[in-house]
Amino acid sequence: MSGLPAALDLSNSNRMFFCGSIFFTFAAYLQLFQSANPDSLFPTLIVKPRNYLGWRPADIGWVSSAFQFLGTLLFNINTFNAMSSDLSWIQLDVRVWLPDLVGSLLFLASGYLAFAETCHSHWSWNFRDLSWRIVFANLIGCLAFMAAAVTAFSSPNSTNLTLEFFSMAMTTLGAGGFLVGAIMMLPESTSRSNSQQSENALN
Repeated sequence: MSGLPAALDLSNSNRMFFCGSIFFTFAAYLQLFQSANPDSLFPTLIVKPRNYLGWRPADIGWVSSAFQFLGTLLFNINTFNAMSSDLSWIQLDVRVWLPDLVGSLLFLASGYLAFAETCHSHWSWNFRDLSWRIVFANLIGCLAFMAAAVTAFSSPNSTNLTLEFFSMAMTTLGAGGFLVGAIMMLPESTSRSNSQQSENALN
């Protein structure tokens, strides 16, 4: 390590997680904004007012994005509270673990709704389809985050190093799932943009 006290290293790590959660929330908001304004990315002859949050409860894509955005707000609370170094085990559970658990539940609901929207059913296997691979990678990330949250519960007893390692491994796997999904979105976004421009040119 760096030779710094363990508490100081943990404090710096928690600050890094909090800073990362801000970018996470910003990205989730952009996705919510896109869901509230499905035509906002493409030029049209009709200028439409922008909805900054929207309210489209009948649109599964919007509901998925809204759940994800709310989940990231809870992760902001979770990571912000984790920066405090003098919390008791019960305070850790209420101020850090509980927002993490609820946020992970919202993420899991968001990931499954996006998956069901792409599959047009509760479940399907279509690995050749790029959109399916994207939502499947995100769903794996959501499941991993859920597993990490469940096993991060604090207790007055001694720390269970096995559960702690499992929680960290699942957090890493979850982040990896979202990273893979984000990378695969790049060619999909380019393809959609080209298709939309071609349709506009024909019209």
